[in-house]
Amino acid sequence: MVRQLIGSITAKWRNHMFWKHENNETSFMTEKEFRGYMNDYDVEPDPPAFTVKDGMSEEFITDDAHYSKNIILSQNFRRPINSKKLIGNNNVLIVGGPGTGKTSTVIKPNILQMNSSYVIDAGTGAEYLGSLGKTLYEHGYKIKVLNFMDPDNSCCYNPFNYLKNEDDVLRLVQCFIDNTIKSKGGGDNQFFVDAEKLLYSACIFYLRDFCQNDMYKNFAGVMSMINSSSVNENDPSAKSPLDELFDKLPKSSLAWRYYKAFKQASGKTLKSIIISCLTRLQLMLTPGLQKIMSTDEIDMVDIGQRKTALFIVRNDDDDVSGVVSSILYKQLLSVLYESGEKAHSLGKSIQLPVHVCLITDNTLPGIYEYPSWLSTMRKYNISAMITVQNISQLEKKYGENWKTLVGNCSTIVFLGTRSSGTAKYFSGLLKRRKSIKTQSKNQDFMTSEEIMAMDPSECIVFSQNTNPFKDKKYIYEDHPFYPETADCDPNNAFYFIRSNLSNDNKYAFKSLELNLLPKSIHYFTDKENFVISMIKNGDLSAEKGAFYLKINLSEMKHLLEIN
Repeated sequence: MVRQLIGSITAKWRNHMFWKHENNETSFMTEKEFRGYMNDYDVEPDPPAFTVKDGMSEEFITDDAHYSKNIILSQNFRRPINSKKLIGNNNVLIVGGPGTGKTSTVIKPNILQMNSSYVIDAGTGAEYLGSLGKTLYEHGYKIKVLNFMDPDNSCCYNPFNYLKNEDDVLRLVQCFIDNTIKSKGGGDNQFFVDAEKLLYSACIFYLRDFCQNDMYKNFAGVMSMINSSSVNENDPSAKSPLDELFDKLPKSSLAWRYYKAFKQASGKTLKSIIISCLTRLQLMLTPGLQKIMSTDEIDMVDIGQRKTALFIVRNDDDDVSGVVSSILYKQLLSVLYESGEKAHSLGKSIQLPVHVCLITDNTLPGIYEYPSWLSTMRKYNISAMITVQNISQLEKKYGENWKTLVGNCSTIVFLGTRSSGTAKYFSGLLKRRKSIKTQSKNQDFMTSEEIMAMDPSECIVFSQNTNPFKDKKYIYEDHPFYPETADCDPNNAFYFIRSNLSNDNKYAFKSLELNLLPKSIHYFTDKENFVISMIKNGDLSAEKGAFYLKINLSEMKHLLEIN
């Protein structure tokens, strides 16, 4: 089967003349090397697509045998999803300027492989949900959406739901501080920052261990607690309501111990710390965010156990969504790592890969530990696919740690650039191999100018322990499941809304509802029903609905009557 696949691919490649004869000293992979790669790592051909039909069992639909076991990197180059077959990990860094095909030639085709759970952080690109949601859902995926741009139609995520021990609380507080210290809250003075951590930790421990009302177990609850504090500079012995609350706690409790450490500061200093805390917390108290964080529907453990697609929709310039996304990533990795360790301790393998797609053309999320996390993901069957427009984006976000991030990605897909710095970087990667007989030092195989003038239909794949592979970019329209997407047929568009309407509403028979999510969450693949539901919920006027559906108002009213 592998030999047959190699034959069909190499026949195409001979026509393109991208492989050079061994004696030409090319730095690109030769046909012989490509054959060796395909055989050594048992790269399997993708199975044919199938359309889900009525009567098919869930067991059949979700059977892994029906889906590809590869990661698509170019028109011909694949990497097995089973990272144990190869040296290195399945982290992929995609570098390409605007319009070079990061989405269409790499990200979307790989989501359509449907061989992992996916966390898709697409910034403002809700198009991923709209274009791919129906395909994923019909092939057995649980769909979840964290929509910061439309909180009324978002799943809920509450970080406090994942605080099992002291380390979990301290990690949450540290992540919150790390992602707000440069723009919001109490200055850069380390003393103030450390004191803030103590107060945040004390309040969170109280809410986790002693509060009986779940509605307060969130950042809004922390804000309410700190608001009840006060400092009387003229009477150091005066007690605030917050002081009295903590005085009633057992002296052995974590909440009491952290609050006592916080109270070691003097009156004026305490007052400044409290103001700093309140200032920083304001970031987390927008009405939309409070709605999202009121409870939890993400169920992070389930992401590693059942095929799930979590779409994160946010504004790249929104500080709030960046902070919450960073907390989510940190907690998700912690939860999946813990699940992985439990599986290892029981002698079990982690069956389901989890693939994180960071589609971040404008700004990377503020995950400061992210470069180092990439080095440990492989053990737990987690991988990341990161897109950037140029190398300077990584340098700006992570400083010197950008090299750690790149080094922890065993694969880089270069799609083209107009950035001279990025061109110089990739020119440096494309060095001629040394030949003792003919030359004594390396020379650039492609200059920066040649890199910048590269054919827009071509890409270069850098994979660990192989020579770079120059190829045509993958053609999205060639993917076997492309006909099922909304990119192919707008009638496949997928909508996610929350509704208070019960299941017996007349339009609900066309909605796609997941039983494992709250019944108030509905999935629509029909624009007409989506608009009707919005009107009935009072979220859209009939006039606007008629405009969106391109019908007149009387026709819109008729639709409302019969539905």
